[in-house]
Amino acid sequence: MNKNPLELRIFFGRHRPLESVVADLEAVRDRCRAHLVELDEIERTFDHDEHLFPYLTLLRGKANAAADLAWAEQALALLADRS
Repeated sequence: MNKNPLELRIFFGRHRPLESVVADLEAVRDRCRAHLVELDEIERTFDHDEHLFPYLTLLRGKANAAADLAWAEQALALLADRS
């Protein structure tokens, strides 16, 4: 069982003030956007051929951040539709 604190707060969002749930999601969105900017900058200055395996982990980080960003934006949109 995944006991990720954020996911538990969202799962039990019905029992929390909506503003708190929205704030959690906005924080995820903002962190992911900032992290993607950082990773893009690293990628621009990175020799992909010389450092292939670190590059692979950078790509994984970008994919994870992009997925989390998309999830947060989708969740925020769904909550906005219900308000």
